Amino acid sequence: AAAIDAAGRADATPATHTWAVVAPLPPNTPTGTNVDVELTLPGGAGQATITFATVTAEGYTTVEALATPPAVPAGYLTDGAVYYDISTTAAFGEPVTLCIPYSGIADGARLLHHDGSEWVDVTLSDAGGVLCAEIGSLSPFAVVGSTAAVVPTTTIQTAPPASHVSPTATFALVSN
Repeated sequence: AAAIDAAGRADATPATHTWAVVAPLPPNTPTGTNVDVELTLPGGAGQATITFATVTAEGYTTVEALATPPAVPAGYLTDGAVYYDISTTAAFGEPVTLCIPYSGIADGARLLHHDGSEWVDVTLSDAGGVLCAEIGSLSPFAVVGSTAAVVPTTTIQTAPPASHVSPTATFALVSN
């Protein structure tokens, strides 16, 4: 269709646009209990795993790199940090377990969740370069480093022997 001005003159070279309609991919988050979804992280960072306790309506769960994340709180380090926006169209029930692999963070890797107003440290475990958390919602997540001000280092200085017959035990802990 050509544009026509008030004087009745038609555009001699009207703009055109062509597109193709393709069928959508099948949902990657089916209904059921303990539903695992594998997500390929942007930038070749590996596979994140989300486990939904229940999914009552199937949908699509996606992950995208977050280009302009909110600033992280004091005590967290942004060197090597990565930010993801994880979302789903599926209807799900809690709890939801999220596990994200990481690399490039020297010490104290933490998983933060942005609750809409602030970052919250939701780190539940760090098993061999994979941070896991139990969460109630999906939104931006950050994998960041931390300082001792956020996550102190604690070690057992003295402890009873592994085999101990006394009803009491004494431990000495050291923490920064």
